[in-house]
Amino acid sequence: MHAPRIVIGLAMIHSVLCCVTAAKIEGTRLQAFREHKSDNEVVHMSTRWLLFQFFLLAGLDSLFESGVVSLYRNQAPESLEGYLKYISKGVSGLGYMFSVIFVNRIMQINDGSKDWFQTTLNMSRLDKYYWLLAMISSANLAAYIFVACFYWRKEADHKKRMDDGDQAGAGSL
Repeated sequence: MHAPRIVIGLAMIHSVLCCVTAAKIEGTRLQAFREHKSDNEVVHMSTRWLLFQFFLLAGLDSLFESGVVSLYRNQAPESLEGYLKYISKGVSGLGYMFSVIFVNRIMQINDGSKDWFQTTLNMSRLDKYYWLLAMISSANLAAYIFVACFYWRKEADHKKRMDDGDQAGAGSL
């Protein structure tokens, strides 16, 4: 019963690591661009730098989907069984939309979002964007751990009360 919540937590850890990795790689790319800043010079960076980030992203996606569907399967009524995969996709889609809205608001509050996204990749500051996503993912992970721990205690207390009730009922016969 605890496995879906652990899998979802692992997916959220993948999310944080993926955002941190993307921020560091983008920072390295921008540094290489600044060192070789010339309109005619091409800055060479291998696409292999992106592999670890994409492995983390693939892990995040597969773990999250399987964990959420499994959690819903344990918690939802049987009449919704055929729709759980779609509900899972809908929930993650809402998460994506709310994160875009949240990042937009944060950028407007901090520095007007003019610096982060420019017409060229080399003029943009995607590293700041990835660091913000890492902070949001970390906050989500902390909130998730708190709620998951609270829910486990509640579930354990309920099971203990049920076991105690069964023993008390058996003793009174």
